[in-house]
Parts: sequence; structure tokens; C-alpha cells
Amino acid sequence: DGDWHYVCAARWVGHGAAGGGAAACELDECTLANTTGVCAGAGQECVDTDTATMGTWACRCVAPDEAGDDVANAPAACRKTGECENNTVCSDAGQVCHDEPGVDDWECRCIGHATGAPAALAPAACATDECTEAAGAAQTCAEHGQECVDTDPATAGTWECRCAGGAAGAPGAQALAACVLDECTATCDTCEKDVCEAAGQDCVDEAQAATATGGWECRCRGGASGAATGKPVAACSHDECEDDDAKACEAASPPQVCVDVDPFTAGSWECTCAPGQAGGRATMGPAAGCDAYNECQTDCAGCAGSVCADAGQECVDAAPLTEHGNWECRCRGHAVGAGVKRAAVCVLDECAAECDSCAVRAGANVCDAYNECQTDCAGCAGSVCADAGQECVDAAPLTEHGNWECRCRGHAVGAGVKRAAVCVLDECAAECDSCAVRAGANVCDAYNEC
Repeated sequence: DGDWHYVCAARWVGHGAAGGGAAACELDECTLANTTGVCAGAGQECVDTDTATMGTWACRCVAPDEAGDDVANAPAACRKTGECENNTVCSDAGQVCHDEPGVDDWECRCIGHATGAPAALAPAACATDECTEAAGAAQTCAEHGQECVDTDPATAGTWECRCAGGAAGAPGAQALAACVLDECTATCDTCEKDVCEAAGQDCVDEAQAATATGGWECRCRGGASGAATGKPVAACSHDECEDDDAKACEAASPPQVCVDVDPFTAGSWECTCAPGQAGGRATMGPAAGCDAYNECQTDCAGCAGSVCADAGQECVDAAPLTEHGNWECRCRGHAVGAGVKRAAVCVLDECAAECDSCAVRAGANVCDAYNECQTDCAGCAGSVCADAGQECVDAAPLTEHGNWECRCRGHAVGAGVKRAAVCVLDECAAECDSCAVRAGANVCDAYNEC
């Protein structure tokens, strides 16, 4: 909308016109620590002759004690005046000499970052706070978010780094401090600020390095499950079946199973009947009717277990909901018989005596109907008829056994029950040679005797 403008970067002064146009920015380079330190270290003043242009600062001798030309970007070559002209007392102490108008009124003054009251006709008692230097101690601590403190500015090498920003730990002598930041208990920009407690949850900060911020969690209390980083848990889940009240399910007779149908809602646990039991479920208490169960499917004292299965029989509980101890084993297939609370004594049908297709399988007999002319079994036709060149016929394969017979082929007549037939030839056999005896079976072709 035309109301935007450029602004000067940090430390630069100025403002751009609305709607466009670069800002007219100025920077007094003597406000920069590294620039000021060059001149101050020589006991001189720093001046910036053109704040709109970089690199225009210079060091200047301090009047009236010194005289000399300004030097760009470096200390000036200053000469002393008055009583300071040939005085080396101050310079030998690393200080600057200052002479007031008069006689024997010169004094030594601290220079650079050193502080202390001027001393007349002698060196001053100067102290240097090493943490005020642009580089060195101050920079070492600041780069790691710690505070630099010079415990004895009058003595060199007495600075230390201390924890800052809510972190705690022992200071480091001329080194970094060993800082720990528990964001759950400390006061800092990234700290928890009791939001977990307000939600009835616990705050946990597992990564307590001073540089590891923002990793604290809210966690659910009282055995509930759930955690959220940097905020409260939206919904805590808890399996109430782990609580003492829910032990009522296990204590019921017979024992029941506890199920928490909604772990996010209190009072939602239920007791349900154990697998194989009849009955239902009840909220926050034992269910009714769990003592009824199918004795063929339940593992209990007096139940069927594997008794019927081991005998190859079927287990049947005729009244699982009303009576106990009435299960029985029943024979399978064509076998008949039942045993109450025991394996049955099974009786075979007539199939077992007549053929081998009846198989005894774990005490239960199964008999299938078959054609005795086509089946390989004891008592079946086998190759009896074929060896005699005769035809095998099983007149009732589905209802009777042992009734197969061999029958003569062609014009021969005769049949044998469960044996080869005795075949009788017709008159064709005596009157012509077209009747051939083939493997015991006579075949006569019709012909015209004329």
C-alpha cells in the first residue's frame, strides 16, 4: 500500500522514505568494541570522521597532555607535553600521564578497559575486568550462553564462566561452567512454567544439558499412559484392570477375566466370564452365571479334557448351562455306543465282518459301500473271473456284500457265485470251427449252415 520503507541494519542509524528508496544509514565505528579497543589500548581517543563511510575512524592524541596527528585505523604517534613530556613513570606502569596547568600536578591514569582512580605523581591502582574485553574470556562464555565474571579485576586470570538463563552448575575457572538446565524446575524462556501441574500431570526433562532446550514432557500420573513434548497430554489412558478394585474379577468363583473397555474413561472396567464359560459381563464387579460352561470345551476338574478325543470319539455336553458332570463320549461313523464321563464301548455293524474297506479308526468303525468286482479286498472277486475269461458282476454293490459272481461270455451259458462259472456251449460248437475256446470261455459266431 506504499507504506513500506527500508530500515538500517543493527547499529546503523537512519530511516528510508515511505514507498521506496534506500535509507540514509550512518554508523559511528568508534562504537564498535574492536575499533574502540585499538585506540583505548594506547590511551587515545577514537574518532569517526565520516559516519556514512566505513573505515574512516582514527586514533587521536588526548590534549592537553599529548600532541600529534590523527592516524587512520591505528594508534597515533603522540608526544607528551608539559611535565608528562619526559615522564616514564606512567608509561612504565601501562598507564597514561596527564598534566594539569601548574607545577608537580601530573598524575597517572588507567587506560583501556582498566579502571581505577588517578594517582598524583605515581602509578594508579588500576584493575582490568577481563570480561569486558571484546574477545577472550567474554567471548568464550557468551558463545555457550554463559556469563563471564572477573572475580578479581586487579589480578590477571581470575575470570570464570557462570551458568545463565536458569541453568545451574559449578562455575568454570577460565573455562566453561558445567551447567544443567532442568526445564521442569528452572525459570527460563523455554521452561515448563507449571503447565503440566495445571493439567494434573508430571513434568520430566530427560535431556538436561543447558543447550538441550524445549525437550521437556508432560506425562500422565497414577499408572496412566501418555506423554507429550512441550505441552500437556491431551488424554491419558489407564488400564483399570491393574487397580486393586479390579481384583474382584479374579477373586470371583469361578475366577473371571477383567477387561477395560475404554482406557481413557474412568469406571469402564468389566468382569467377564472366562473362555468356555456361559454367562455375560458386568461393569465394575463380577458377572453372574459364570459357573455354567460346556464341559467338553473347558479345562476343569471333572471335565472331558482329551478323554473322548484320545479314543477317536465325539464329546457331547447335552446341558452345558444347567447340569454338570453329564458329558459323554459318542462313537463316530457306523459304530454305535456312548459312555457318560468316559470313553464309549463302540459296536461295529456287519460291514466289519464282510470286507476290508471297514477301517477301525481310534475305536470308531467306518464302513463304505463298494463294488466287490472293482475293489481289492479279502472276499472280493479280484482276478478270479478275468482269469477264466468270464465277466464279473456285483448285483448289489451298495446293499449286500459277498454276492459277486462270474458269468460266461458270448453264447456260452453259466454263472458262479464267488467263483468261476461252469459254461455250457450251444450246438454251434459241434458243427463249425468258428467257435473258439479262449481262456476257458466259448465264443460262437452266427453263420448260415448252407
